[in-house]
Amino acid sequence: LLKFIEALIKEIIIYADNHEVDWKIDTIFLGGGTPSLFTSKGLELILETLDQKFDLSNIEEITLEANPGEAPLNKLKSFRNLGVNRLSMGFQSFDNKILKQLGRLHKSEDCFQIYSNARKAGFDNISTDMIFNTPSLTIKNWTKDLNKLIELNPEHISAYSLTIDPSTKFFNMVKNV
Repeated sequence: LLKFIEALIKEIIIYADNHEVDWKIDTIFLGGGTPSLFTSKGLELILETLDQKFDLSNIEEITLEANPGEAPLNKLKSFRNLGVNRLSMGFQSFDNKILKQLGRLHKSEDCFQIYSNARKAGFDNISTDMIFNTPSLTIKNWTKDLNKLIELNPEHISAYSLTIDPSTKFFNMVKNV
């Protein structure tokens, strides 16, 4: 992970030093993977580099993707103290069987734990991701999941239809059902 952070910082510096930009950056989204695995020091280095190379005085929102089971309370507090003010959580489902089928590492209870910890850490802007159209998901279970999610009262809910990449093991499993 340290090598990734070093490479990312190097890329930010190279880009900034080789391009004339007059951006007014107001949003930073750290995602497309699991940035919640960063250490708070690693995230701090990334944000400091961005601040040194670009004008971040207009920042209104810094979003960080965080998967259940991968961001304990102390880490969430550290991220919040660094200026992260929105979390995007990939719950996907509250059904452990479906989570396992999707290859997720967390269990349903981890979703509720990270959500509770995020609120305790001071996050008042939480986005949650759910996936529908999985092979074993029924309308009854999807409705049950959505009702549980609504009870949590996140600020944003994203619902995505499952898409299956043909080059994955999951594609072959579904194809053979």
